[in-house]
Amino acid sequence: MWTAEQALTFLHESKKTHPAWKYGIFLMSLHQGLRIGEILGLPIENVNLDDATAEIGQKLTRIANKWVIEEVLKTDSTKRKIVLTPTVVEMLREVIGERTRGLVFTSQEGGIVRLENLRNRGFNSLIRMYNKKIDDDKNIKKEDKESKKLPKIRIHDMRHSAGSLLYELFRDIKLVQLFLGHSTISITADTYVHSNLGMLREAAAAIDAALKK
Repeated sequence: MWTAEQALTFLHESKKTHPAWKYGIFLMSLHQGLRIGEILGLPIENVNLDDATAEIGQKLTRIANKWVIEEVLKTDSTKRKIVLTPTVVEMLREVIGERTRGLVFTSQEGGIVRLENLRNRGFNSLIRMYNKKIDDDKNIKKEDKESKKLPKIRIHDMRHSAGSLLYELFRDIKLVQLFLGHSTISITADTYVHSNLGMLREAAAAIDAALKK
């Protein structure tokens, strides 16, 4: 997963390199913690920019080697209303423009965005390009290069990064569960909440302070 600083670096590079729709997909994943399929299947009609909300009710999925838009069942916890960040609202205004129907994010030809193309030609290629730029930068010391590179994560790990960042900010597992649309809180805790030494040190200091004479 990425830290907040690494996520910002990726988004900065994406905004410089990619068309607005491709940058927008990555922005929504990192800002909203949405599944890539939820982003690619999001219809314009489900977005309310004035209210800064969106209804997540369908997703892009692969069935019999074909990419199709699939409705989410009403009983499914993934069917939910989300609050959009101000940065995402600004991006969506640009991407949607004057359109009133269809998918928010489409390919340059106007069709469905294929996940494998987004992953290989957008996500993975940008990480490789950025890391090569670090390798080629003679102003960066050799021993510092690895720490400045972007870790090679999966495209779906952007969602994991958003969940963990939210937990670090609020320390509220229930909030993260609602944010990510999980059916049970155990999924959230097991999958997205990762302990780190910083949190453990804070806990140790708090216990010590509470029990000091």
